[in-house]
Amino acid sequence: MNRPPMKSIKGRFRKFTKTVLKWAMFGVVFVFFIVSILQIVFVYVVSKGPGRDDIALFHGNRYAISTSESNYELYERKTSRVILPNVTAYYVGKEKSYIMNHSELVIIDEKHGTYVRKPLAEATPDEIAMIEQMKQLRKK
Repeated sequence: MNRPPMKSIKGRFRKFTKTVLKWAMFGVVFVFFIVSILQIVFVYVVSKGPGRDDIALFHGNRYAISTSESNYELYERKTSRVILPNVTAYYVGKEKSYIMNHSELVIIDEKHGTYVRKPLAEATPDEIAMIEQMKQLRKK
């Protein structure tokens, strides 16, 4: 039988070992990269997710009442734009939700995601009936 020289077998083994080590290093770096990306995504989701300072969520988490330093604010979560400052009470309904402060009322259409902001003096009798059912927020 003809056997290949030992030198060529050792050379092949070394080449194979180097290839395996290169792929193993690549795998370790790849896993580290993926884990790092997942950690960044997790931190972002936790910081933007519900519950950080949010008391109530409306229209599929598009709007929220959040606590600020001394009061409550209704804001749009995507843009962080304040819609109604100094919120005093709210009511979450299936079709419409109601949020008020001392002088204004915001009515959110839960199906379409739109809202109407108007003075309390212009509230209809049905809206006044909803005001009586609202959950009151305590001052800090």
